Amino acid sequence: MTNQPRLRTRLNCPSCWFAFPPEETQWVAEHPDLRGDIRLGDDAPKRFLPSRFDADGFALDSMGQQCQQLACPRCHLPIPRILFEVTPLFISIIGAPSAGKSYFLASCIWQARQRLESLGVTFEDADPVANRVVSDYEQKLFLSDRPDSLVAIPKTEEEGELYQPVSFGTHTETFPRPFVYRL
Repeated sequence: MTNQPRLRTRLNCPSCWFAFPPEETQWVAEHPDLRGDIRLGDDAPKRFLPSRFDADGFALDSMGQQCQQLACPRCHLPIPRILFEVTPLFISIIGAPSAGKSYFLASCIWQARQRLESLGVTFEDADPVANRVVSDYEQKLFLSDRPDSLVAIPKTEEEGELYQPVSFGTHTETFPRPFVYRL
């Protein structure tokens, strides 16, 4: 008997924290002509609730392209597949500007990787693209060619690549991009 992963009955979006059943999950269109999402703007691929699937269980967009990315039905931001099988633990780091939150986060992730590996537990990026910023911080802080020299990581901006604006009709909310890891 194989150990098949079990689909969770309720998910939480890691961006907007909306709770929803997995059957409401949106898919991200792959065909280049299917652009213009109602929440994310004209340049973003459309999100849709699929009605057709291929033999491997992937949704097909309206142009017949296989789709692989999943998105929240509320904010339309991406949701890593691992969240459909594993109950997440959300951790938020808050503090005053320039308090060192980015240094703290990078140090915590680095230590988790090192310590858990010594216990035989794998700590890995569930979404390497989204986690790239923290991985770059780890690289700069802990894997420098000159380990005795001082290093600095960039100040976290209040807008830009770490944030995603989402339109809800007449108002726009900006969500921080989540970093997702798997044990």
